Amino acid sequence: IHIEQSERDLLRVNGLEIPLPNTITEKEWKRLDKAVPYDEKDNAVV
Repeated sequence: IHIEQSERDLLRVNGLEIPLPNTITEKEWKRLDKAVPYDEKDNAVV
């Protein structure tokens, strides 16, 4: 088994940076079950 933890700024889903945990954007990605574009201002913590 090989487990590697990448730096957050290297992680992408469909070319988009993953949202921060517990943010409006993360909840929207989970609700839609897909990555959707977002503005940094929308990445607010809930």
